[in-house]
Amino acid sequence: MALESINPQKYTFGYIYLLAAKCIVPHFDANLFIYQFINLVNICNLRQLRLDLKKFKLICQKFVDVCIKTRQAMRAIMPLKQAINKIVPSPQLTSLHYMLVLCCLKSKNYKAALSVLETNVCAIDSAKSEIESVDVRLYFYYGGMIYTGLKSYKKAQEFFFNVVSFPAFVTSEIMVEAYKKYILVSLLNDGSVPSISRFASNSFIRLVKQKCAAYEDIANSYGLHSLEDIQKCISKNTELFLKDNNLGLVSQVRKSLYKKNIANLTKTYLTLSVGGIAEKVHLDNKEVEETVLTMIRDRQVFASINQKDGMVSFSENPNQYDTVSTLSYLDNNIQQIVILHDTTKNLDETIAVSPQYIQKVVTSERSRFSPMMADEGFDIDAGSGFRG
Repeated sequence: MALESINPQKYTFGYIYLLAAKCIVPHFDANLFIYQFINLVNICNLRQLRLDLKKFKLICQKFVDVCIKTRQAMRAIMPLKQAINKIVPSPQLTSLHYMLVLCCLKSKNYKAALSVLETNVCAIDSAKSEIESVDVRLYFYYGGMIYTGLKSYKKAQEFFFNVVSFPAFVTSEIMVEAYKKYILVSLLNDGSVPSISRFASNSFIRLVKQKCAAYEDIANSYGLHSLEDIQKCISKNTELFLKDNNLGLVSQVRKSLYKKNIANLTKTYLTLSVGGIAEKVHLDNKEVEETVLTMIRDRQVFASINQKDGMVSFSENPNQYDTVSTLSYLDNNIQQIVILHDTTKNLDETIAVSPQYIQKVVTSERSRFSPMMADEGFDIDAGSGFRG
């Protein structure tokens, strides 16, 4: 074979072309292709690699497809991380990021994606990585699913929000699916769904009202703390939730409403019997006891259960937030905010002196003042500033 006779380190450019040609062949040895890709990434010439990133992206897509189809998604994780670092060493989003996160998702190796997902990406350069808008959406969509699998619902909410709010000329299916999950993880995160109307296009808002009505009903029932309504909605739309692969998330939302209703009782009662809680939240005594014990373990409520008389005693949060771990958490967050502030400031300064930005501002200002100046008798093109 031609590929076997070429040294990928010395002739990287030619090797990429031959490997790209192999990608369109109907049948080939999958394991050999995987080996050839990994070998290319390990010893390639960076300068030659960057000469045709479009073809390299095609090869990476085929590599991911082959690994997933042969159930070797975990094998693709490290080579893709290497490839990303070689294309763009700095923390920029590339067309390969979503492929890496997808492989972590398919292999259920969620934590392997965190080194990428937790890096603050503040730049996207399509010239350096052939990245397209769909690549960005897929990155945030798969990232949201990773965080959902890890039960980090706040981060999942943030990632799904990025999918639906990223500028688009047309609404894609990815955006609709992301919005469905955005509703569910928002309810799991803090019990409410923040509006996206300020950030999403009108066409998207209209479309989701048609395609996500069942999910909106779940959110409305949750907002009313109505277990009966949410159960009716689930029963009515079980097939839809199953088809969308969201039935598990929906079931978690229902369970979280039980917990939320139990937690709300702490605002009214200091002590309450297990039977009393069961009556108020529509669960049997055994389920109530198990749920309360889980909530105590997860520090969602602060309480104790007297097994002898079946009484639950609620108490205040004993945490004074003065531990080393709390201070460390605050310090890390402050450092991230400082870095984000500096990055934003640098971007703002770069944009402010950009010729394209200056030209756009001048054009906008001229169009805004032209009618008014014409009415007042000014000639905006005359050096004297007056006409006549």
